[in-house]
Amino acid sequence: MFFSFYSNHFEEHLSFHTWLNYSRAKSGSAGKKKGTAPGFGGPPKADGNASAEDGGELDQDDVKMGKQPERPNLPFSKSYVGLLPPPTGPHKRPPRKTWPTPAVPITWPNDPNIPEDWTCEELDLDPDDLDAQLVRVDERIANQILPDMFAQRKQELLELKAERDKMIARESGSYGLSMDVIRRLDYLIEMGEQLVNTPDPSGFIPNIKAIINAYRTRRLEWNEGLVTYWSKGKQLCEPRPFHYGEFLDVNKQHDGHNDFWVEGLFPSRPASQLVVQSQEFSAPPGRWVNDMYITMRLPNNRTTQMQYLFLDDSGAEATLIYDQDIVPLRKTPAGTVSQLPPLMGSTLARGALGGQGTLHQIRAMEVNMVADTIGNFMTLWDWIPVTIHTVLPKKRPPPRLSGPWHRYKFYTGSAPDGTGRTWAFNLKKGWDTLVPTVTNVLIAPRPDYSAWGAFRRRRMQVPVRQSVHVQQRRHLQGC
Repeated sequence: MFFSFYSNHFEEHLSFHTWLNYSRAKSGSAGKKKGTAPGFGGPPKADGNASAEDGGELDQDDVKMGKQPERPNLPFSKSYVGLLPPPTGPHKRPPRKTWPTPAVPITWPNDPNIPEDWTCEELDLDPDDLDAQLVRVDERIANQILPDMFAQRKQELLELKAERDKMIARESGSYGLSMDVIRRLDYLIEMGEQLVNTPDPSGFIPNIKAIINAYRTRRLEWNEGLVTYWSKGKQLCEPRPFHYGEFLDVNKQHDGHNDFWVEGLFPSRPASQLVVQSQEFSAPPGRWVNDMYITMRLPNNRTTQMQYLFLDDSGAEATLIYDQDIVPLRKTPAGTVSQLPPLMGSTLARGALGGQGTLHQIRAMEVNMVADTIGNFMTLWDWIPVTIHTVLPKKRPPPRLSGPWHRYKFYTGSAPDGTGRTWAFNLKKGWDTLVPTVTNVLIAPRPDYSAWGAFRRRRMQVPVRQSVHVQQRRHLQGC
């Protein structure tokens, strides 16, 4: 029988902070020996559509999804650890580069005596290997090329090392935890602490507690490219590759619109949001905003589709929408209301300035983009994890954030033509036929900020026979 920490009646009613201290003490003895594999039931029947609430007959092309990886075939009781190569393949770092030490320290960044091939980057080192980074920064200071800059870097590295050492010390009662697991525990604990004084309608705490306990007792490791499914504080499978169809089936079987969690699919650290490469101006007429339209639907109600305006956030790790955006998407043609979209877990989203992250739900949704040229979808539907921002009464919500999906899916970019337009193509030849040519970027026109209020969305007239679907957006005001 699989041991679930949360299933213990006494521990179930402890506050999160009290439970956390109890868990640390308990894992000190339990974690010295790695737990044995629990027994799980088999996977649900392969459906992959979660269409019980679709609300009507659908055209096959309407529900057709883009190419998906092969569905895992091992039973849930079997682990894929060690059976698959890393998802990104082996990464080979370049060899270290060195430069002669000058007789006199070089302190001016534009000094002509700096070697032409000199760089401040340490491409041969793992950025997370702080000990190696600290050794290298001392060598850089001794090398006397911009030593002040490296002295500042050393101070930053020492602060990061102090944070890392605190994380390690907090888990000193657990035996043999990897740094990846320690970082993940720190992240899970931060999420749990944010839920202490707030309602938990999505049922995050039982899963967070169970996952923390599994990591501390070494029944679970951080395995890149593999996930585990959790429901109401119980582990449903051994580590396995994520498959969207399988996820929908498992989620549906366990009423996963709440009380569900996918562990290992998202980064072990807080996600960055609002790291946008656009600008705002306080002078009239107002703002310069990157924007685009993305069409969304729920995997459990594919008959209803809505197009929303998103800020093109080049630094956001996930798409962000409002909780109220889901309301119209839940309506069916029959006049009923579907369940919330499948829950995948939670994340802390942090902005460019850092600080305490904001806790968001992560739910699975399906997206597409409509071409300005012909008004049709530019590709097959694709699934993405979406972070849900709860809009508080009388509070202005942040902008919806596009996340990285469209850059994974399309050819994207801009031209130095002074308009600030963002282009997305489903075929590469769109660049040759549709993007304006600027003869000399050295004298490219700057945006006319005084005319910003006159910019409006404009469709491009492109013959359908070219088979180039494109979406372009000017910077809008007041949208």
